[in-house]
Amino acid sequence: MAEESAGSPTSAADEPSIPSELYGLIKTVLTDPALSPEQKVMLIDEVRKSTPASDRWTSRYAIYSLAAIVLIALIGVITLGMSDKYIPDGLIAIGSAAVGGLAGLLTPRKG
Repeated sequence: MAEESAGSPTSAADEPSIPSELYGLIKTVLTDPALSPEQKVMLIDEVRKSTPASDRWTSRYAIYSLAAIVLIALIGVITLGMSDKYIPDGLIAIGSAAVGGLAGLLTPRKG
């Protein structure tokens, strides 16, 4: 266990998680009477955009890249197969790994 400079032990359970901090921030924005409704909407949109979970483009780029790799490998296997040339095992392995990566990314997560 890591210890802080004050000497008290900490654990992962002692530290608040990112979602609970964000929900607390959203609650603070919603309950602040000094903010107008337009300001509240703007602030909540900014908080929502800054969350790590809302970064959908990273997973989209990964899915697009893996799909492109699968298609390139498939085209390569078909082209080499039609021309009666040797199909390298590495090409099949790369295509299979990309299909496995796509399956892992596209499978719904529990919880």
